[in-house]
Amino acid sequence: RRVLSVDEFSRWLDGFAPGLRRNRPGSWGTPAVVSDLTDPQIVHLVGLNLSRAWTMQGVASVLPLGDRRRRTLEKSMTAHADEGLKYVFSGHYEGEHWLATFAVYYLSRSGVESQPPATGR
Repeated sequence: RRVLSVDEFSRWLDGFAPGLRRNRPGSWGTPAVVSDLTDPQIVHLVGLNLSRAWTMQGVASVLPLGDRRRRTLEKSMTAHADEGLKYVFSGHYEGEHWLATFAVYYLSRSGVESQPPATGR
């Protein structure tokens, strides 16, 4: 999305995630389930959810407003963010000391385009 034109990126995205146009992002479209916030490995799934939300936010930001892939990404992005943000201040050291970094990237829209392109698919 940073090195390709809008049209080139659109074509690449169709190849990378062909289900997006049919509202089927695949397994990555569903937030990861976090079963134990005190488990140092499992809590990384919270970070995964926040990271996915942020990256989907970035991808969606370069798609035209009427692009159905944008709506699919935004829906999934919101679900991932909701799942991740509720654990940022959990009171458990295993995640609390680093999850805020990913939350800030998402909430601040770091690196995300502020205006959608006027052209493209």
